Amino acid sequence: MRRAILPLGAAVAVVALGGLPSAGLLRAPTSATQDAGLRVATNPALIPAFDPGVTDYVVRCSGSPIAVTVDAPADTTVSVDGHTAMTGRFSTGISRSTGQGFTLVARPRSGGVAQTYYVRCLPSDYPDFTATRTGTTQAAFYLTVPLAGSGSGPGVGYPTIFDDEGVPIWWAPKTSTPFTELLGDGDIAWTKSDGTPAEERRLDGSLVATITTQGGPPDQHDLLRLANGDHVVAADVVRTGVDLAAAWGPSYPSNASVMDQVIEELTPAGAVAWSWDAMAHIPLTETDPQWRGQIMSGSYDAYHWNSVEWTGSGFLLSFRHLNAVYDVDQRSSAIVWKLGGTPTAESLHVVGDPVFSAGGDFGGQHDARLLPDGSVTLFDDGTGLGRAPRAVRYRIDLPAHTATMLEQLTDPAAGSDSSFGGSARRLSGGDWVVGWGGTNTISELTGADTRVFLLQFGPGTSVYRAVPVAAGQLSRAALRAAMDKQYPEPRP
Repeated sequence: MRRAILPLGAAVAVVALGGLPSAGLLRAPTSATQDAGLRVATNPALIPAFDPGVTDYVVRCSGSPIAVTVDAPADTTVSVDGHTAMTGRFSTGISRSTGQGFTLVARPRSGGVAQTYYVRCLPSDYPDFTATRTGTTQAAFYLTVPLAGSGSGPGVGYPTIFDDEGVPIWWAPKTSTPFTELLGDGDIAWTKSDGTPAEERRLDGSLVATITTQGGPPDQHDLLRLANGDHVVAADVVRTGVDLAAAWGPSYPSNASVMDQVIEELTPAGAVAWSWDAMAHIPLTETDPQWRGQIMSGSYDAYHWNSVEWTGSGFLLSFRHLNAVYDVDQRSSAIVWKLGGTPTAESLHVVGDPVFSAGGDFGGQHDARLLPDGSVTLFDDGTGLGRAPRAVRYRIDLPAHTATMLEQLTDPAAGSDSSFGGSARRLSGGDWVVGWGGTNTISELTGADTRVFLLQFGPGTSVYRAVPVAAGQLSRAALRAAMDKQYPEPRP
């Protein structure tokens, strides 16, 4: 099936009405379209355009009543916002504020099963977007944060859950976070890019916990909650008096400030249960020359950690400016293996990857994840290397000290450059959901590299991460109920 969703602000395709009162149904002086199927149109426009097989919609609300026009066939009645069910053509105006919704209930006159359609008001400043589905998706929903400023890195946006039609079915108030993660119990979590504590929240918006690092301000790039309830984040710690001339060469200062990342496991009470200092375990000589001029908060950004994953015995850590992923044993704090970057004794030999076979390397990779079969996935940005970003998967053979490439996927819709961020998540059915970092694009691809879903935001908006939600993890009913709690509808 192929379905294109109109961009926000598109004109109403069927009819455009305005200035109607907010209560009561108005019957237009026209005959019912008895031989036609159910049609619904609104002003502002429904997104997507009405389809009897699609249940959830949004409109961009402006503060004025939403004009709703229904054309119901003779064998169907429709109730709008709980009003008396009618058939034929009729119109009404519905007053709603941002986040609030209303329903249309279509019921066969023969007494069959009713179908409910849900319409909700998007914030007026929500970014433009388009979505197209060209096949069967394995993801039921997609979590992301559309970020203002396509070239500025993580910033401010609305944490959002899109459904598999590309409709925002849930969102949180705008906040300074680059990503949203779904936790095992259905809560969500995010770090903050303004230096304030990370947060875990229920879908209804209520706060479960704040997560505050102990060694320094919290880093914004990732957050993990372990099965024991502890959270894992990183603290940004400035190290002063660092001799970069000795590590990188005479063109760098011998008395510099360097941004270090300390990975911290924090108990629910906020105590540090375990920590791992990148600078204490990874020499500065491993920073790739491409990244040695990068500055973060006035300090040389030598490591730039960006993801953490529990392995069962330790953590998988990705460092953008090392072009490398590290497997760290929690008990000993030793590096078990290293994938990519400057060769060391722990480095795995990469097999079957055309990038490495040609003498290349990762280009600021992100989002290293461990799959149940032991393989490792990541998003290879390819930043500054003259090649398109890609999603990659490797089989790790520790006794043989190899990492064999199993899959590599690209998408022309993402363009040829990824300047920051990115995610690559492989579903159990073999599809991938990729957030093409630093671009405006999210796509779901089959293992054969065929796109089945595409979500793109308008100019000036970028994606840091996109997280797929498999069928059964969340329900539409739960997401609608959570939105109703966040944005209660007006009482009669």
